[in-house]
Amino acid sequence: MNTPGLPAPSRLDALKTNLATLATQADAFGEFVATSNEQIDMDEQDMEGHENDLVVERAKTESVVKKVRGDFFGGDHCRRQCFFGELDDDIFSTYVSHLNKATPTCK
Repeated sequence: MNTPGLPAPSRLDALKTNLATLATQADAFGEFVATSNEQIDMDEQDMEGHENDLVVERAKTESVVKKVRGDFFGGDHCRRQCFFGELDDDIFSTYVSHLNKATPTCK
């Protein structure tokens, strides 16, 4: 028997089921967020010790760039070619092979 203004019993059961499902999903999402936050915290802790490493790597890179600029723009061709030849980077190797085609090799 249906009371006016209230949902039918089958609809009420369906609503209860939907609410229970939503509660379960909310719990799962809450666990996911908590786990994600823990992972973020762990990642931040892992990076704390490496900040100086990043600064050192940047300084090394800047040093190489300055050396390349100095040798390439300030030195003679032979010195430029030998300097580029010492690096293992593909970009420099490609450039050196281009130079080698046009000029004699350093000794």
